[in-house]
Amino acid sequence: MVLESTQRILVVHRERPLSVIDSERLSVPIAIDQVSFDISILEQLENCYDLLVLDWHLEQPDARGVLDAFRQTAPESWVLALAAEVPDDDPVDRGVDEVLVEPVAPTALAGTLERLLFQCAYERTMHNLFRLSTERAVLETELESDVAVGDQYQSVVQELQTCRERAASIRAELSGDSFDQTLRQLFSE
Repeated sequence: MVLESTQRILVVHRERPLSVIDSERLSVPIAIDQVSFDISILEQLENCYDLLVLDWHLEQPDARGVLDAFRQTAPESWVLALAAEVPDDDPVDRGVDEVLVEPVAPTALAGTLERLLFQCAYERTMHNLFRLSTERAVLETELESDVAVGDQYQSVVQELQTCRERAASIRAELSGDSFDQTLRQLFSE
């Protein structure tokens, strides 16, 4: 399995749209948490989620406010908006990564969830790859200056190789269109 750790999804939708998903059929291990509307949603937003599934027409509280608060809490997570009709305002302009107009077939919803989770994992892996590449370059300079960082350098080189392999395995799971979309989003930041 490419994504070995369980991917966490938070659902802010009164009708529980993910209840139609058979998580055993997904190639990604997931855990789905449904917010409780009996307590403050803000108290339930955490940085442990990989994906937020949001009812775009939610009024109490307002979906845009939930989105803004979630982006502050979990800036590296992705957001899927579900809308009962085509929204007048474009959710993507507000920071949503994908919009689906309901009703959505369970297979289409499951495919979208998987793709978004892979894209999120790929983006995080690429950020880590860039960080490790920079760290390796700094350590190489220090090695040339006879600073004793040999063990640290070897550790970073190994991490970098592991990160490259992870990126390649995730990229292999994404279709060509999904991969292109992920790259566009990654480079737009």
